Amino acid sequence: MTNADKFQLVYVEGSRPNVKQEKEVADIKKIINNMKSLFSKIVKELIKTRRRLPEKLNIFGGQSFRLRIYLYYLDYCGKYRLNEVDNANLPREFSEMPDFVYFYECVLKWALLIQASVTSFNEARVEKRPSRMSYAESLFRLQE
Repeated sequence: MTNADKFQLVYVEGSRPNVKQEKEVADIKKIINNMKSLFSKIVKELIKTRRRLPEKLNIFGGQSFRLRIYLYYLDYCGKYRLNEVDNANLPREFSEMPDFVYFYECVLKWALLIQASVTSFNEARVEKRPSRMSYAESLFRLQE
């Protein structure tokens, strides 16, 4: 998934239903590393092109392990923080359709977070990036 600036915001790993337990740990490590690199790549690109950083800069990840889906987002506040949005079982049969509500709710929460992040990117594109001089002028006004 990309936004108007063509940055990749989502990274998802999936596995077959009959895999070993070690695959889950390997996948989550891979997801975290790729999410961190996507985050730093976006920040470096925005700085290089002298554009304003979005207020809500998040990278989203997902993992499908056996018949369960885990949805994450990564943000940065002094250090990288990985947050689990939700997890749900994937319905396999018609008899499990009541569980579909939980699956739908899980995906919907994740999609709303992604939409907020994309909106933040679009708002940052419209706003002018303040120069260093305007920061200095603001400081002088505060002292008066």
